[in-house]
Amino acid sequence: MPHALRRTRPRLWLPVVIAGSALALAACQPTKAAPIVATYECTGALATFTVPSHVTQITVLVQGAQGGQGAGDDADAGGLGGQAAANVEVTPGEVLNVAVGCLGAPADEATGGIAAFPNGGMGGPGDSDGGGGGGGGGSSAVAGSDFQLIAGGGGGSGGGSTVDGDTTGGDGGGAEGTAGAGVATGGSPGNQTDPGAGGGNGQPGVDDVGGDGGLGAFANAGGGGGGGGGYRGGGGGGGNLALGPGSGGGGGSGNVTGPDSRLSSISSDSGVKSGEGQILIIYKAP
Repeated sequence: MPHALRRTRPRLWLPVVIAGSALALAACQPTKAAPIVATYECTGALATFTVPSHVTQITVLVQGAQGGQGAGDDADAGGLGGQAAANVEVTPGEVLNVAVGCLGAPADEATGGIAAFPNGGMGGPGDSDGGGGGGGGGSSAVAGSDFQLIAGGGGGSGGGSTVDGDTTGGDGGGAEGTAGAGVATGGSPGNQTDPGAGGGNGQPGVDDVGGDGGLGAFANAGGGGGGGGGYRGGGGGGGNLALGPGSGGGGGSGNVTGPDSRLSSISSDSGVKSGEGQILIIYKAP
């Protein structure tokens, strides 16, 4: 029996020693630091991001702003902003330009919403009891010397009237935004080559700027929504010519351009962001 006890004693000690060593090793392992997220919000001004000294790759998420809401009876919401994202190879000390689009301004009774920073279109005025159109939402963008990520802004909605009808603004973002809705012709979206055409008496987009919404030209007619800004701006919505509501502005397009050596995991989508635009730049901690 004494021999049996001596043989079992090492078997009792061995697991204890191994378990203790494993706990000691685990305690010595460094915890991995969470990534750093630089968040940019709408301020109405341009900004910059300087790449930290230890960083060679960042992840960029860009979201355009929603279009403003028209005033008057039963006016619908402005179109949603788009989204673009990519991993970007960078150089320490490199300076990137940042612009965050602002929410399209809502209409104030018959007065159309003002243009949003940096490139939304003006909402068109309504007539008498017709509501003004909402302003187009601004696009958001991050750009370096040889690349850019742009997310288009949503079109403003048309002004309501005494006659029901869809006034929703078109969504921004993606290769092409979507058109504004309405009884009068809605604004066309921007795409990769051209800004959107104006609907009815709305104005076309010009380069990256959304077009202005049209005037509600008859009694109680609603004004058109402003076009969303983007790589190519959306067209302004038409003001109604027959006592009805104005139409929504078209959404601005998004765009991601740059050499394959710098950009990877690219995506670009429309109709994602409500409210103000936003930009996130994510990178590893030191």
